[in-house]
Amino acid sequence: LKKDLIFRHVIIDYELPQFFAFKSSNFNVLNFVLTNSHVLKPWTLNAEVQQSKTFVKSSITYDRFIPYDKRKKGLSLRAFGGAFLYKSNEFGQNLDVRFRLSGQNGPQDYLYDNIYLGRQESTGVLSRQMTISDAAFTLPTYLGQADIFMTALNLKTSLPSKIPFKLYANWAYFAYNEYAYTFIDVKKTTKTDFAAEAGVSLPLISNNFEIFFPLVYTKNLGDAFKFSSSNLFEQRIRFTLNIKLFNPMGAIRNLGS
Repeated sequence: LKKDLIFRHVIIDYELPQFFAFKSSNFNVLNFVLTNSHVLKPWTLNAEVQQSKTFVKSSITYDRFIPYDKRKKGLSLRAFGGAFLYKSNEFGQNLDVRFRLSGQNGPQDYLYDNIYLGRQESTGVLSRQMTISDAAFTLPTYLGQADIFMTALNLKTSLPSKIPFKLYANWAYFAYNEYAYTFIDVKKTTKTDFAAEAGVSLPLISNNFEIFFPLVYTKNLGDAFKFSSSNLFEQRIRFTLNIKLFNPMGAIRNLGS
């Protein structure tokens, strides 16, 4: 059992176009990671705390792979839970650090932890790159921007024989604040919601490149998707591309696994 304690101090400089100015945000990030590399029962537990001037939030992510046989076939299980421990009155005025129902895209990766081919793209193929983060849903949606808490369960299973596709299903329960602005004051309402989706994925390079096709999902997800897009099937398709883990020789060995 491997134990790692990792601390980072991250400084992000970003532009405020409306004011023609730049601003800096400082983050302290602490991770405690347990890794069990057992061939038959590999799992990872990652506990994280993020702190900045306007917030403190924590999360726990548990990943486990349950093999069916010796050909890398099996069930991938991921559980996530996160909550905000503190928010100041200035929360939300700078970078958006809420938990996401959909896996983060380029603009949402506020700590710049990942590499995106089109980090600032909002349309086109490159804008559909995502990471397995927070609730890790594959359907792109504005639903589920949680500033209170978020929990999720993600399952993905191999198919028999040499079928390259995998089946996956995701569930999430989350809470958020909704604000109604009037001329006199601001009314805050706390709401909770549930969402689920299922689909098919095609892993082209194991742990590096995978394409997701969400096929069924709860009504609230469908309504949000229709509202924010033209509802074309190809706009639902997203992919993960983990360039930081990319190893050319390993990629050739894992092609299609």
